[in-house]
Amino acid sequence: MPKPQCDLIPMEFNVVVEVDAPPDRIGSILLPPSVADKERLQADEGILVAISPLAFSYDDWPEGSRKPQIGDRVLIGRYTGITREKEGVLWRILKDKDVIAVVETQASVPDPVTEIHWGDRVMLAAKDEEVAKAGA
Repeated sequence: MPKPQCDLIPMEFNVVVEVDAPPDRIGSILLPPSVADKERLQADEGILVAISPLAFSYDDWPEGSRKPQIGDRVLIGRYTGITREKEGVLWRILKDKDVIAVVETQASVPDPVTEIHWGDRVMLAAKDEEVAKAGA
């Protein structure tokens, strides 16, 4: 069954985050509904699905830094905003200031190690001197 579309249009400085579904069990122990509901309210990570035109539009926004965009994985404050659930998908409507950080994917983080091919051997070397000193 396809995931329902978010039908929320945030106003003023609000954003909508599709909250990650918390686990329904810990190991082989099934969580009771009261604990599962609490876990849903404590969720602190999700996907940014809607942004109001005024969100992240501060006059003192740092020059050159990227503003959060729809589709970004973000960290949010626990218990912030209000929730809306539709067909098992939970959305949280919150103020843009409750978005704590954008989570960068591993592909966007540079690798501090490079491969050096020497004949049939492959060696790993640090790309900068500080990493080389730390590894020595």
